[in-house]
Amino acid sequence: MRLFIAIQCPEEIESILRNCQKDLENDYAEIRFADSFHITLKFLGEVDEKNIPLIKEALSKIRQKKFRVSLCGLGAFPNMSHPNVLWTGITPSEELDSLQRNVNSCLPAKMTFAKNEDFHPHITLCRIKTVYDKEKFESSINKIKSHFPLAAYSSINHQRNTQVENENGKSDRDRRASLSDFFDIPESSFEADRFILYQSFLEKNKTAYMMLEEFMLE
Repeated sequence: MRLFIAIQCPEEIESILRNCQKDLENDYAEIRFADSFHITLKFLGEVDEKNIPLIKEALSKIRQKKFRVSLCGLGAFPNMSHPNVLWTGITPSEELDSLQRNVNSCLPAKMTFAKNEDFHPHITLCRIKTVYDKEKFESSINKIKSHFPLAAYSSINHQRNTQVENENGKSDRDRRASLSDFFDIPESSFEADRFILYQSFLEKNKTAYMMLEEFMLE
């Protein structure tokens, strides 16, 4: 079973993100839109079903208070010039980082999970397979910006532009969008009061999700 742990976005945030998706609906790029919006805390990968009770038990022991999560801008992997994944960023917070660390540390040490990259909290809007007309595609990105008159390119998060040393000791920015790839959006926030263990699977050539267990924050 393919599993991951995430914070699910509430309906009011989903509505904002779906409006952004609508502005990307076109015939000059091959795009696969996200059907569900969440912040992944940890991707576990393929897990033997018999181990799920142990994972649930470990996650149930996490004790942390509720906290607010704020959207803070738009970015792309690897960058806006050659986007493969378009996403909205999350304002850095110690509470979110703490929850992600707690999830990491509580999981049974004897189990082997997929290797995760450095925690870079975001919400995926879509995956872009092919851009047929780059100029028109960039125009659609600008259309998203037009919804937000106060939008301005800025340094949203210095950490996102920090070079990361890969296993070969070389600086690696492939998974880091540059500061110029971000723009501010009006503050949209929600209260994170739970996190969820999900199973992901393919259904009719699309990725579907099933909630296996939710864990309430205090």
